[in-house]
Amino acid sequence: MGEYRTPGLALAITDRARLLRVFTLGVADVQSATPVARRILSEIGSIGKSMTAVALLALRDDGQFDFRTPIRSYLP
Repeated sequence: MGEYRTPGLALAITDRARLLRVFTLGVADVQSATPVARRILSEIGSIGKSMTAVALLALRDDGQFDFRTPIRSYLP
């Protein structure tokens, strides 16, 4: 956190079925020094795009998704 000047973060560890553990470190708001807490909403930035891509690749490997099929075949 110090190297990248990150004021705070929340980290959740899960398995396929449930939330296993949540860690919170630092502050959510530097000016007010509000600590990061489980109930504070945060932006996740661009990591959502990477997570979506990895999930789609896993579905493709399982034969459940084809990149050539129009997306409306999967979503209403």
